[in-house]
Amino acid sequence: MNIATNKQDMQGIQRALNSPTGRSLSHAQRPDALAIVDIVHREIHRVGKFTGKLGDYANALARSEKFDAMKANVIVRELYKERYGETMKVTLDNLKAREKTLNPEQKALALSHAKDVGAAIEHGDKMPFFRALDNQSVMLAEALRITQSGAKRQMAETFTQSTGKDFYEHNKVLEKEFYTPQVEAEREQRAASRQHESKQTLKQSQ
Repeated sequence: MNIATNKQDMQGIQRALNSPTGRSLSHAQRPDALAIVDIVHREIHRVGKFTGKLGDYANALARSEKFDAMKANVIVRELYKERYGETMKVTLDNLKAREKTLNPEQKALALSHAKDVGAAIEHGDKMPFFRALDNQSVMLAEALRITQSGAKRQMAETFTQSTGKDFYEHNKVLEKEFYTPQVEAEREQRAASRQHESKQTLKQSQ
């Protein structure tokens, strides 16, 4: 994260703390509430949803404080709006809208990241499909300013359109061909090493 973003981040935090809602919280409540705000923000960008995570954490906050879950929910929502300058729904709607209006160049970028998933499995050091997919979807989501789940969707769609192959089935085959043998070889190496150590220990005890 660059200096400009850090400065903007700090300004958002100060807005939240200095807002009527922020000032109504105790010194101990503030960091907990702001942490929940950031958790919800990440959840929106990760899966394109927020109500479930918001409800879970608002309930957890309310259990340890002198207000109910509904009040905790409102507090988090209001702090979020001050922190990020928009409501949770607007954040989500903007992410979804950008995915719907991707241009050919952006679609090509999605295809490039999709191909990089397979390359990472094939040439990486014990790189399973789920990790390769997560890595590429995070980078693509940031580049296109869409959700991570949307990035995965775009990678899968552009890959199938370009190759005629199912994105997930194709990479599962690569995982079995390249990742699984590496893991099995490592497992056998550890077993052989333990067996050797056991023999050495036995010799020393005789």
